[in-house]
Amino acid sequence: MKNNLIVLLIVLSNILFAQSSDSIKARAIFDWITDNIEYDIEAYQNNKVSWVQCDVENVLKTKKAVCEGYARLFQKMAQDSGLECKVITGKSKTFGFGDHAWNAVKIDSVWRLVDACWGAGGYRGNRFIKSKNLFYFFTPPEKLILTHFPDFQEYQFLKNPVTRQEFFGSENTGYSPVMYTLLLAEVSDYSYAEMIAMNVVTGYGRAVITYDPATKKYLVYSGQFTSEKEAIEASKTVENCSVKKLVK
Repeated sequence: MKNNLIVLLIVLSNILFAQSSDSIKARAIFDWITDNIEYDIEAYQNNKVSWVQCDVENVLKTKKAVCEGYARLFQKMAQDSGLECKVITGKSKTFGFGDHAWNAVKIDSVWRLVDACWGAGGYRGNRFIKSKNLFYFFTPPEKLILTHFPDFQEYQFLKNPVTRQEFFGSENTGYSPVMYTLLLAEVSDYSYAEMIAMNVVTGYGRAVITYDPATKKYLVYSGQFTSEKEAIEASKTVENCSVKKLVK
């Protein structure tokens, strides 16, 4: 284990050693992980996720991981570089809710949020598509909370923390049947939808593709908001988008 990490740090030596700042160290680690580790689609889609996809040594060996594997590798490399770093577990929100893990790393006495898993790319069908997204490096807490809800409130790093009801929409079910999003495109061709999703950055999370059986078209959207008013305000910062109400 130690030897594997030393090899990685040697690769990054020009940045990690000498007079590098903590933020440059964190960025170098983020870049290496997002460039070299792929999401283990097969394990995820076949319900075969186990400790193997989360173990740092195995991730380095196979170059594959699930979210916790990304987070644990980032933490280990950060700690070996002299940075204080935590793994945060909680729920993520795309078109539904699921378990997730990401990081908080302390830079100049301030906790900064990193999600190397979502920052590495995404998957379409059964394929992982590598597409680095710097939105998930030092993401502002008020932006990350739109899609990431930590198990422990203090890891929101917000002056006014978001409640479970505000995030999930329902304390009882943990699931909201309605959400508002920024619609980027509504097209008939999946390949075109895929191209849009890979190349558009909104500042409200990665673009998601879903199929609407009513219109027989693929929707490409980004961001999830619990109120129409919030979505309208967000749409003012994104070109060529509209606010759409989605019923899940």
